[in-house]
Amino acid sequence: FCGLRNHESAQFEIRQVAAAAESFLERLMPHTHAAFLANCRVAP
Repeated sequence: FCGLRNHESAQFEIRQVAAAAESFLERLMPHTHAAFLANCRVAP
């Protein structure tokens, strides 16, 4: 979700929702978020 929705070509409002979702992920699941970042922001 975040990888596609945070892309620069996505609609502004969609990017805002994705940023909020990623912030939630980062706070509640830091290890998962770190793996997401290490995998170039692509979910395995």
